[in-house]
Amino acid sequence: MVDQLITEDAKPKDPATEIQRLSPGAQLKLADAGKGTLGRQTSHETRIADNVKELSVPAIETDATRSVQKSTERLTADNHQNENLSAQQKSELDQSISKFLAVAKEKNLSADEISRTLDATSKLLEGKTDDDSSKALSAQDRAWLAESVMHNVANSQRVDQGFHNTCNITAISKRVMADDPARVAEMVSFVGLHGFYRAADGALIKLDSQSLKPDTEAAGGETEDNKRNYASQVFAVAAINNFWQRQFPPHQYIQHSPTGQGDTGERLINFTGKEEVGSDGKVLDHPNLDCRAMITIGRELGIKDNFLIANSKADAAAGALVDSADGLGKTLETMQNDGRLPAVIFVRTDNKLFTGAYNSGDTGGWHVITVDHYDAQTGNVHISNQWGQANDREVPLNLLYDATLPPALWEKSPGYMDRAQFERYHQYMADGGAGLDKNGVVSKTDMEIFLQRSRKELQEELPPEVVNKLATLHNRLEKAEAEQDSNTISLIMGEIDYLRQAWSGQGR
Repeated sequence: MVDQLITEDAKPKDPATEIQRLSPGAQLKLADAGKGTLGRQTSHETRIADNVKELSVPAIETDATRSVQKSTERLTADNHQNENLSAQQKSELDQSISKFLAVAKEKNLSADEISRTLDATSKLLEGKTDDDSSKALSAQDRAWLAESVMHNVANSQRVDQGFHNTCNITAISKRVMADDPARVAEMVSFVGLHGFYRAADGALIKLDSQSLKPDTEAAGGETEDNKRNYASQVFAVAAINNFWQRQFPPHQYIQHSPTGQGDTGERLINFTGKEEVGSDGKVLDHPNLDCRAMITIGRELGIKDNFLIANSKADAAAGALVDSADGLGKTLETMQNDGRLPAVIFVRTDNKLFTGAYNSGDTGGWHVITVDHYDAQTGNVHISNQWGQANDREVPLNLLYDATLPPALWEKSPGYMDRAQFERYHQYMADGGAGLDKNGVVSKTDMEIFLQRSRKELQEELPPEVVNKLATLHNRLEKAEAEQDSNTISLIMGEIDYLRQAWSGQGR
């Protein structure tokens, strides 16, 4: 379908002729944007016409290609008419549209997938909601969100976590965007327009309004290397809350301004409104997700296969488990042949793979990266980290496998030194890299300890009848989720939120 839409040998066409082939509505938009006539090109019209030429869209022959053409015209016009994007940002959005269409063609995405992705982005720029509700974000914020979400779907393997402990959800987003970019675009667009998230199964996920405002990395709408952009911030807040608000006891994940050096501003808030702390007594400034939680999030976002790889000797207890470098290679080869890359893989941040030098393994924590490609002939693996483009590279399979092991089982190599990686690692640390001395992804054991402690605190802080009511609701929620009963899920989530609002602050 997409190869019908984008032809390799399309001949250059006259801009005015190209505009005449647009739908009447799109022509009117172009005329309004340029404050001129179609027969007399203004700067806005010229740029839009050039963009249409660049996309090389041929004559419409099918409903599917007509849909993509219409969506492309709509987003292009919305971009150039928007008053909240600079000329440079409009140019960058044009480039992202073109690249997304090229990526869609390469991946053979359906016309419906392409149109839904483009239309979701247009809705942000237009500020339109189906129920004409008030907008959650300002027109400026929505414009920045539109620019960044289109960048992400066009460059899914270049998405970074920045100074946040969200390697987990960032890696998952890369996998989702590889197969279903429309899901991510629609999710971000819905949240940007409504201020809450309506999950695929009907659950209404309440989101903290401050967490949806662009933080220091996301402000301005630009996407910079080794920084998390606005769309990634909004996606993370929605996806993480979609997990935690369904748990027992339920929690809320928020992203506020950092309180000091080394703080990411992330917090996990318990049922009574208190900030959760870790086993060390310090406030948690990460989402506190283990591999099992990541798999659950992936399933909720439509990933049906086993996308996460972990070492059977690591404290993960979930995913496609491997116990040797050969086993890892075979798993990657199978996933690649089945079209299931990128894969998410559970690793240690203080392994020599990342630090460039051998150490004892007591300075980092568990982390996840993605694998984009595996060459079985050379034994080399291309990894995409969330630490900036310098850390996206090709590495030997055995080195990657070593990083999947707990530190006590690492290959003993005191003399190991990769000078280039060593310098990259320390530059990343100097830039304030998050997730290196914290647990971006927690172990199975730590997650179980956390949940046990949270349930005990809940019982100590609330009356037994409230705790029992909450437990009953959670059991009903699990049953409704198993039965895919969206109406019941929505009602139960509403009851849980009512209880939370009634008792939030009781533990303060």
